[in-house]
Amino acid sequence: MKRKKLIGNNAYNPIFHFFMGVASAVTGTILLSWPLLALFVKVQKTYETVNLTVGQVMHNYSQLLWFLLWPFKQELKMDNFASSANAIEHFTECKHLFELAVIVFIWGLIVLRFKSNFDYLSKTWALIFMLIPVVVVPFAVANFDTFFVTFHHMIFHNNTRGAS
Repeated sequence: MKRKKLIGNNAYNPIFHFFMGVASAVTGTILLSWPLLALFVKVQKTYETVNLTVGQVMHNYSQLLWFLLWPFKQELKMDNFASSANAIEHFTECKHLFELAVIVFIWGLIVLRFKSNFDYLSKTWALIFMLIPVVVVPFAVANFDTFFVTFHHMIFHNNTRGAS
């Protein structure tokens, strides 16, 4: 049986799968964040902390998501939460990364849809990609605050980390 290739040269196959995997994870997380936040805000009653209704919290989060995902939305404004210059700078950087992830995800879907000569990932690369979360997740869970700060130092060029 002849093996089919994804993108001309087999060397690009792991690179394509890596970026598609990251873009899929980011896009999926963004899409699931809204219903998960609604659930946690309701169950944990965090809306009481900010003296808003669940609907108001979700409306403000929708405004944030709209800013982060819509390329033509250039100003972050939420009805019930003010944003500092540091927060706006941080969320603008997030916006660029999220938009890039969505573009890569859509591009990957197009490649997968229209490339008839698709080559599956080798077992070695598949194992490596499966082990990455197994190695990273315990560190993230064990000390989330340190993981969160370290992750942000690696991804963002400033130290705002979403400070408001």
